[in-house]
Amino acid sequence: MAVVSIVLTCVSGFFVFVGLIPCLGWVNWAAIPLCALAVTSGLVGLFTDRDPVTHRMRGVLAHGFAIGAGSLLVLIGIVRCAVGLGTF
Repeated sequence: MAVVSIVLTCVSGFFVFVGLIPCLGWVNWAAIPLCALAVTSGLVGLFTDRDPVTHRMRGVLAHGFAIGAGSLLVLIGIVRCAVGLGTF
């Protein structure tokens, strides 16, 4: 589950930073839900990803990174859409 969180965060980060390029702000309309999905996968992984033998939490750092970075990327995407007045 930690791999899913990291991959989703990296892919959504790529889309957000591509959306920062002038004339490509429309990419953020696809990036914002992807970032929200990364945050959701981080939260689900944080609460459900446990070692089957010891029942200790696994991937806490990866899931925490997905939650923090995904939240920041959502904010960046929303601000970028607001700067462009939400138009294509």
